[in-house]
Amino acid sequence: MLKLLTILISLSIWFQLSYSQEVIDIKIHADTIVTAKFKPEKLMDNKRIFLKMAYAKHEILNPKEAEKIKGRYIEKIQLVYTDYPKGDDMSVLNKKRILSLYMLVPELFDSTEVKWEIIKQTGATRANVHGYFHGFSITYRNKARWEFASDKKIYFENVLAGKEILADSTILKVLERNKDWDNMLIVSDFTGSMSPYIAELLLWYHLNIDKKKNQRFVFFNDGNMTPNEEKIIGKTGGIYFTEHNNIDSVLITAVRTIDNGAGGDPQENDVEALLFGMKKFPKYETVVLIADNTSDMRDFELIQDLSRPVKVILCGGKGTVNPQYLNLAYATGGSIHTIEEDIMNLVDLHEGQTVKIGDTEFIIRNGEFQLKQ
Repeated sequence: MLKLLTILISLSIWFQLSYSQEVIDIKIHADTIVTAKFKPEKLMDNKRIFLKMAYAKHEILNPKEAEKIKGRYIEKIQLVYTDYPKGDDMSVLNKKRILSLYMLVPELFDSTEVKWEIIKQTGATRANVHGYFHGFSITYRNKARWEFASDKKIYFENVLAGKEILADSTILKVLERNKDWDNMLIVSDFTGSMSPYIAELLLWYHLNIDKKKNQRFVFFNDGNMTPNEEKIIGKTGGIYFTEHNNIDSVLITAVRTIDNGAGGDPQENDVEALLFGMKKFPKYETVVLIADNTSDMRDFELIQDLSRPVKVILCGGKGTVNPQYLNLAYATGGSIHTIEEDIMNLVDLHEGQTVKIGDTEFIIRNGEFQLKQ
C-alpha cells in the first residue's frame, strides 16, 4: 500500500476546455497523497490499467490501453506526477494531463462516484526521475453479470434452474461447512458488485429451504438512490427484509433491493443493516453478514452498538482480508469465513497475538487487528 505522508481532502480542480466551438468545464475533487515513490496498492478482485506519460510531458503514450475500461465500473483514478525540480508549480502540467485523459476517455468525467487521487512523488533526483511512473492509474471492476440481463428476476431464476453457471462458491462452501448454524438472520450486501454472490445465496436457499431451518433475510443497497454526499451514517437506508419463508418472497425482495439501488461510492452501510436486522428479528441468534471484502463499511464506528456475535462471510478479495470485517467479528465475539477457512477463535485472542487468514497476517494492537508489518 502507499505510505501516506500527507492527505489534503477535497482539492478542487477546475478548468475549461475549448474545442469544436464548445466550452466544456472539467471539475474534479481529489485527495492529494504525498509519497516518496508511487507503488500501486495491492488489488483484491478489481483490475487496473496504467496510461503512461513521459516525465514533464502530457501526451498519453499508450492510448489503446484505455479500450479495456470502456463500459466498466470505474472506482478510482490516480494522477501520478513527480515533484522535480522540487517546489516547481506543476499545476499547469497536471491540468494538461487531465485534459489529455478527457480527450481520450471523456465518459470518465461523467460520474461523481469515481474517487480521484493526485499522487505527488517526492523522492526523485535528476539521475532517476525518468524512471518514475508518470500518468494515470485507473482502477475498475467488470460489469456485474446481471447488468447485461434485461430482467434480473429472469437471470436469478435461470441460476435456480441451473441454466446459469456460477463461477464462485464462497457462500455455498461456508454454509455447507457450518451445517449446525440454525435460527439464522442473514444480512447481505446487495450492491451491484455482489451480483454473483446474490445469485449464490438465492441458490443456497432454494436448495435448503426444505430442511426447515429458521432463516430471515435483510438485504441492503447503501441508500437506494441517495447521492453520496447526502448519506448519513446510521441513516443511509436502502434496507429491505422479508418475513416469509419461501423462495418467491426472497427472490422478489432481492430484485427490489437491487432495482432500487444506484451504485455509489465503494463504502456500504453494513452495520446499519445489521442493527436493523437485530432489532427487527430479536429472536434470531445466529447473525450472518455476507459482505463485500473489497468495500469498506461507511458506518464502521457503529459496531459498538451491535448486541450479538456476527459471523462474517467474506466475498471477493482473494488472498487477503479487509481489516474492518475482521475487527467487526472480533469486537462482537463473532467469526470470519472465507471460501477456504473458518476463523472461529477470535474472541480468545489478546493484545500482541496474531492470526493468519489466507496470505495475510494480522496482529492485535491497541485492542484491534492491524496488518502485521
